[in-house]
Amino acid sequence: MGDPLDKYTESLLKSIDKAIKKKYKISLVEVLADPAAHASVEDIGIKLANAGEYFQSQIDKMIERAKKGGKIEHDGALKAGELTRNISSYISASARQNKVPILRPRAIELADYGKDYFYVNEMDKNLIDFIDRLLLSSKFVIDSTRSYDDYSIGSWLFAGDRDYVIEVHHPKNSISLLRNSELEVARMVKEASDSIKGL
Repeated sequence: MGDPLDKYTESLLKSIDKAIKKKYKISLVEVLADPAAHASVEDIGIKLANAGEYFQSQIDKMIERAKKGGKIEHDGALKAGELTRNISSYISASARQNKVPILRPRAIELADYGKDYFYVNEMDKNLIDFIDRLLLSSKFVIDSTRSYDDYSIGSWLFAGDRDYVIEVHHPKNSISLLRNSELEVARMVKEASDSIKGL
């Protein structure tokens, strides 16, 4: 495939691809791996869009089943979402006061050149003091918080002479893995579609 897929996503895609082949007469796995090779297939744009939507619908069904069977996991996600809201609110207010801009880009592509990551699971005085220090030494903040169904997982990059990232700790669970796979495949379907249109 163009970009290497996460192993979990790859296995999900392969298992759902069997139904996609029957329904749409294309292999989503093969099209994503080499969009140019499928550009001449009749109605490939429509078939690719339909295959992507079908994949998402199957993931949505799996998420609904996981929610019913995984109350503890879902409660943990909601707790992480609440922490994200609290930290986000504090960073926004403090950044405004210190005149540090916050960017909320649609997509982010950063070269990893030595950022320090801090994973947090509670908001206390030490974290507030740490955020205040980071804001004072930052040129800007990038808010790359990821939103899911009814919760968010916070992530903020404080860019200065050295970059620091604060992320809300959220242990991976079946729901977040499925949602990440859904987003990853949606991105790849869009890239493949754009590539085919550009040929």
